[in-house]
Amino acid sequence: KVSAGADAHQPAMTVSADLPSPLDPPAGCHFHPRCPLASDICRAAYPAEQSMGGGHRVRCHWAGAEVPALRRAG
Repeated sequence: KVSAGADAHQPAMTVSADLPSPLDPPAGCHFHPRCPLASDICRAAYPAEQSMGGGHRVRCHWAGAEVPALRRAG
């Protein structure tokens, strides 16, 4: 499950790719070229802002969804 809560005992997941130009961001979610969970909806539509509780807000089509475990770098 994608969670807004950080686990202090787990290393942060790293994403390696070139940053898109802020003057010409990609269509859809601006993070999709670097996201290991990106799908067709991510490439087509900018995600709506969602509250994750505790004052945390995100813009992600996958926020709160069950997703496969990701391999952490390191």
